[in-house]
Amino acid sequence: MDVNTRTRYDQYDLSVREKVQFFLCGYAAGFFLMMVFYKDLLIAAAGGLACIFFLPLYRGALCRRRRELLETQFRDFLYAVASSVAAGRQLRRALEDAELTLRSIYPQDAPLCTELAAINHAVREERGDEGALLKDLAERSGSEDIRDFVDVYVLCRRLGGDIEEVIQNTTRIMTDKMAIRREIRTLTAQKQLEGRIISVMPVLVILGLNVFSPDYLSVLYTTIAGRLLMTAALGGITAAFFMTQKLLDIRI
Repeated sequence: MDVNTRTRYDQYDLSVREKVQFFLCGYAAGFFLMMVFYKDLLIAAAGGLACIFFLPLYRGALCRRRRELLETQFRDFLYAVASSVAAGRQLRRALEDAELTLRSIYPQDAPLCTELAAINHAVREERGDEGALLKDLAERSGSEDIRDFVDVYVLCRRLGGDIEEVIQNTTRIMTDKMAIRREIRTLTAQKQLEGRIISVMPVLVILGLNVFSPDYLSVLYTTIAGRLLMTAALGGITAAFFMTQKLLDIRI
């Protein structure tokens, strides 16, 4: 298989463009936040670098999004394969039909389109067995559903079994899981919004007081006790943000 297609979907390597965008936006946000809490250019300039601690969150979110996209495409792939197998085609031909079907639905550079193109090319040139190639994809996918399907498929090929039924059962299970995920997202969307609002509200209150009544908060910026209180408040807001993200990160 082409090296360029051996992507690990349980990991994510940020591109140079993504890193630059993240650091520009993150540094600007960190600089603004530090100015609100400390009103000191040196502290704000140094504090803006704290955005690097949020890089794993950003990388993890992009990784989950790509893996969910792969699982969605794999479900459609199973639909296409099931139709071909039901029509009496061998799996090799079914994989080629599935590639054509997915390319009519998704962009040419979609993850599973790229993977199927590499698998079919390797099979045509007899550089690998489709079972081994699918198993390689399953190992790199980071998806339990894909791994389970490939393991059962390989076992059915070895010992004999109803491949069509295996595909249909896997498709049904993946469809049910995706429906549950959508329902969970719908149920937690309001709480996520509320959590973000709660995290932002203290910053907006401090900013508003600085604009309309700067003398009221001046002691917090000019005394050691005030600096410590601001630091504690900032730490509490940051901890609350991470706790909210952790509580609402429901996975199945």
